[in-house]
Amino acid sequence: MKNQFKILLVDESHFTYYNLCEVLKQSNTAPIIQTAISGEVAEKEINSFHPDLVITEIDLGGKSGIELLKSIKTKHHNSKVMVLTHFTLNRYRKECELNGADYFIDKGTEMDKISGIVEKLTYQFKTAC
Repeated sequence: MKNQFKILLVDESHFTYYNLCEVLKQSNTAPIIQTAISGEVAEKEINSFHPDLVITEIDLGGKSGIELLKSIKTKHHNSKVMVLTHFTLNRYRKECELNGADYFIDKGTEMDKISGIVEKLTYQFKTAC
């Protein structure tokens, strides 16, 4: 049985990883965070790590974050997906929503929302275990 909430961060930016860790330090959660720098690496990590939440950028080398989102929603129904991106035009938001994104967060202006989302998901995770 799983006992700790797991997050897979898919982004080429080390700065995003650092910011995410800083945001999560402010919350009452202590998730395990694994990283992947591409969609292809992420798919392998998902199969072995079994994250509860995948946080992905849209703009990745190789397989895009939207392609990864589609794959996750097809194969890994229990994983929640948060798109965390600077590509915030309405067409990207709409495409992510249509493909099953649970959350769409603007890296530049909405990072502060992540803590509350992760706290809520962690609570749901713990009460389900």
